[in-house]
Amino acid sequence: MTMRTLTLQGRRAIVCIPYSHLTTFLFMKKMLHYLHVPLFPSRIIGSILLTAACAAWPLAPLAQEKGDTATVDLKEVVVEGQMQRATAEKVTYKPSTRVKNASQNAIELLKRMAISQLNADDVAMTVKTAAGEDVSLFINYAPATPEDIQGMRMSDVRSVEYLDFPTDPRFRGARHAVNIIVQEYEYGGYTKISDRQFLLQDFSNQASPFSKSAFRKMTYDLYVAANNVSSSHLGQSQTTTFSLPSGDVTRKQEFLSSDFKHVSIPATFRAVYSTDRLRISNTIGYSFNDRYRSKSEGRLLFEPANGADYTYEDNTPYVSSTLSWKGDYYFSLPKGWSLTADPSFVYTHRNSYSSYSTSVPGSDHIVNDARENAYQARLGVNARKVFNGIHTLSADVSGEGSINDVRYYGSSPYDSDFSSYIISSEIGYTLGLQKFRLDASVTLAGNFIKTNGEKYNDLYPVIHLSGTYAPTQKNYMSLSLNYGTSSPQIAEHSPNVIQVNELLFRTGNPLIKNNRYLGANANYTFLPSNKFSVTAYASYYGSYNRAVTTYELYDNGRGVIRSYRNSGDFTVLNFGVNAVLRLFGNSLIFQASPYFGRSISTGYIDDSKNVFAGTIAGQYYIGNFNIIVGYTTRYHNLYEKTGVYLTNRSSYYLQAGWSKNSWNLSVSVHNPFRSRYDGSWAELHTPIYSVLTTTFNGNYRRALGLSATYTFGYGKKVSRGDEVGSQSDAGSAIM
Repeated sequence: MTMRTLTLQGRRAIVCIPYSHLTTFLFMKKMLHYLHVPLFPSRIIGSILLTAACAAWPLAPLAQEKGDTATVDLKEVVVEGQMQRATAEKVTYKPSTRVKNASQNAIELLKRMAISQLNADDVAMTVKTAAGEDVSLFINYAPATPEDIQGMRMSDVRSVEYLDFPTDPRFRGARHAVNIIVQEYEYGGYTKISDRQFLLQDFSNQASPFSKSAFRKMTYDLYVAANNVSSSHLGQSQTTTFSLPSGDVTRKQEFLSSDFKHVSIPATFRAVYSTDRLRISNTIGYSFNDRYRSKSEGRLLFEPANGADYTYEDNTPYVSSTLSWKGDYYFSLPKGWSLTADPSFVYTHRNSYSSYSTSVPGSDHIVNDARENAYQARLGVNARKVFNGIHTLSADVSGEGSINDVRYYGSSPYDSDFSSYIISSEIGYTLGLQKFRLDASVTLAGNFIKTNGEKYNDLYPVIHLSGTYAPTQKNYMSLSLNYGTSSPQIAEHSPNVIQVNELLFRTGNPLIKNNRYLGANANYTFLPSNKFSVTAYASYYGSYNRAVTTYELYDNGRGVIRSYRNSGDFTVLNFGVNAVLRLFGNSLIFQASPYFGRSISTGYIDDSKNVFAGTIAGQYYIGNFNIIVGYTTRYHNLYEKTGVYLTNRSSYYLQAGWSKNSWNLSVSVHNPFRSRYDGSWAELHTPIYSVLTTTFNGNYRRALGLSATYTFGYGKKVSRGDEVGSQSDAGSAIM
């Protein structure tokens, strides 16, 4: 008898073939080949003979003697599924069951999957490329926010796709995208309840129920959350030097305590109608934010002075409400055509309060209150045609506008009306081959800005060129070149003058101009096996004649005013590696990400900095339990517009979790041996204004994190679905 053991997808089967029947089978196979019978039929006949032989095996001993039986042992064959695979269009990763069970949200899932092309932070709820660039998140090709994927059911995740410069219009022109493929429901759905809180470093808590229900082609999502943050250690200490005509004045602000409390309540409802050919989604959202306490206190010391210590009190509460609607429409038309549209509207009302007072004799109580109504609307339409499955032409027309009506009260009363409109038209071409893809697009855009009667118009091109190459499923390379325009923030256009403290004022510049930028990226990803992956990258970014923060003498030299103007260039070079090693059937995972960067600034801000940093992390899984440890070195960054050089503390953490059935529990300890609240330092040097700022926030001191989720499902799954979360508000023009 011949015995062969096969292991397929975790299931083991033993196939028994009598030696005499095997001989017959091999003889028949040779005869079929000799007679030139087609291969496919011969395989069918061979399978029939093999099946019959196995069925007849119990009768064989009746017709044979013991000596007629032969036993041959063949080696075990183990078939391992491929968990990561590259094509010219994307790189696809499949999460293991233990990783999905251990994850409480999609960001944590991406972190635990240890994708070499990504850096996921489940505390800040952000996802970046290995090179530190922003990544847009999608769920089944629909745009998502971190709040959206907070409610995702982890067991529904089937795969994760990473794309560089995707041309599919459903990705809304994202430069880098993660598309999470999850199951849909034909009817029924699930409900997920989450609670997450941090202790010891003050207190924060987030509770969010999410529910999905479906019936045939309709899906309904409801998301509600309650977020609470309370802190008594949130503030800044500053040492500022003012170079005035009368001489240098040093102002030392020492932070002592704070009273900070913030509550936010987002609620979102979405209805989706989908078939194989179309998807119609409408989302309405409401968000309430109330920072009802935001007071910090401390001491003041001036040099030269009489040596007296003064006190200060800074209070900046605010309250806002946002109502939003967003549409997301996709139509797959005959003959290779597709059409997408994404209309949206956001309205936000804000009341902002600011008061600053000191015990300095003769000083004024500075009050800067503001009330704002902000409106934002957008409409984008994209048409795409695919020729022969290789060539793709696309055309995109979009327009967006914002209107901000701001009224200031208090020490600097002022009315500010701001409007901005952007209209663009894009033509794109894609060559998509099996192993190579080339993307090119040209956009002509116009930016029209009006601030209290002052107008600024800019017409500019946006050029994109990228190529990806995947010679095998284990190798992926990409190159990209981008030329475009960066626009200042709304508040940077305001002409209003606001007093910050005794010697510092601030204003905007209605005539500040957009600036051009050039970006180039190259990366290589190697996926030799499920046990190892590595991504190496290099990037260049140049911003030319960009808008920078300036400091000039004000009020006949009695103070300094901060404003904006276009000056000089800013370039950044980055090099790095992100390597992942998986051992013992993915039970043990190591990840290391060292990188080097150099930033150079010219013009008004003349400076250069080198940065070498990195992270290292490890994961271990055993049964229903898991452990994660991680360490991040100090972080340094030279900011493009402000010239501030920021240094953050290093951080380390230990996380342990347990999951079974519908429950997922996690406890984490962050920086357990560090008790200080000062976490970052920022320094700036200009001819007349220099400042060293120490920020206190508890982000880098010891903290205890507790989180739990409970998910229960109902109904019938089909293929995949997506989630909904809180919606963003309209951009603010308040300074």
